[in-house]
Amino acid sequence: MQTSCNRRLNSATPLQSLTLLNDVTFVEAARKLAERVIKQGGTTRDSRIDFAFRLATARRPVVAERTRLA
Repeated sequence: MQTSCNRRLNSATPLQSLTLLNDVTFVEAARKLAERVIKQGGTTRDSRIDFAFRLATARRPVVAERTRLA
């Protein structure tokens, strides 16, 4: 029997973050995202930021978000 978790409790331990940060799957996914942004995101920094942000969030960044990412 399978059950689903509809709510996840917060944890004070950094182990999950460290595991995800160093996991080969996530490193490879980040590398492929960067390749796609370089190839398809345009030639300027702002156009690449907009493209990557849209891929990750399905919306355009507001000015404050773009400034922070730059």
